[in-house]
Amino acid sequence: MPAIATLPDISAPIGVPYGLFDVLGGAFSATLAGNLVLTTDHPMIVKLDPGGAGRDVTLEAEAGAAGRFRMIVNSADNPEVLTVKNDAAVEISTPAQNQAALVYCDGTAWTEIAVFTISFT
Repeated sequence: MPAIATLPDISAPIGVPYGLFDVLGGAFSATLAGNLVLTTDHPMIVKLDPGGAGRDVTLEAEAGAAGRFRMIVNSADNPEVLTVKNDAAVEISTPAQNQAALVYCDGTAWTEIAVFTISFT
């Protein structure tokens, strides 16, 4: 059995403390109706369906996210792009349908580490 059988479908942060990743509360899944601003209350993995249009996902401020990794999964069922930006609206990554972006913050800047294909089977 996989560690995470299904991701919870929620529309607000689930209160996982900063830097913590656990099996039960370690992921966030949502269909977006607009852009999304992440906070340190959101867990490391966010699985997002853009909901019919390209959407912006804004990462939390760098000063409060030193040492943090994020994985932004685009689970779109149509060719929709998520544009991942820092809090100054600078583009960091653009995962397309069935892709995930892994980003890292060193406390002063967010950096794209990789974009890779995800298989939803």
